Amino acid sequence: TASGNGTFNTIARASSISSVTSSVSVNGTSAVTVNITRASSSFTHTVVFSFGSYSKTTTGVGTSTSYAIPTSWLNAIPSATSGTAKVTVTTYSGSTKIGSAVSKSFTLTVPSTVVPTISAVTLSEAVSGLATQFGGYVQGKSKIAVKITAAGALSSTIKTYKTTIQGANFTAASFTSGVLTKSGTSNVTITVTDSRGRTASTTRSITVNAYTAPKISKFTAVRAN
Repeated sequence: TASGNGTFNTIARASSISSVTSSVSVNGTSAVTVNITRASSSFTHTVVFSFGSYSKTTTGVGTSTSYAIPTSWLNAIPSATSGTAKVTVTTYSGSTKIGSAVSKSFTLTVPSTVVPTISAVTLSEAVSGLATQFGGYVQGKSKIAVKITAAGALSSTIKTYKTTIQGANFTAASFTSGVLTKSGTSNVTITVTDSRGRTASTTRSITVNAYTAPKISKFTAVRAN
């Protein structure tokens, strides 16, 4: 009979990713969490979250770490509302790398609050002289010169413009409308759509003065002498 004790050598086996948050809305506060299963309690890990050209590296991780993805990472998907990111875990025993790195994917989504913006809308009389003469838009005479200033969000770009004036639609950022046919108050509705398919809208009101061209209702001709 004999007894004794001893310590087994550490098995050089890389850790595995047991779970990672499957999807996270990128609002700057919601975090993605990765949980790691390791073969030895002495192992540490370098964890890299990556998406496009963006990455975040954390060293000395034990069994779990979290990272709140910055909204700036959404610049990597200017034409989509979601994208696939990756977390990579490399195992170390002290300074010695153990085995091969392991990775898992997760989804980043663009929050519904990330939309294009309309910063300015300019409406003006396009027919020379009318504004000075009548002090406003005139039914059957005036045309509106429209200029829209809009921008995407986090690298998205404006793809389409739609402006509705008295039932007519226009699809440019700057244009001149047709003749205004209705008097009274009319709405000018503007909608822009960006490369992510997100929209922004705004409405302006215009007042059109009623106008009817003069008519000759009666004409009499008589001999003058």
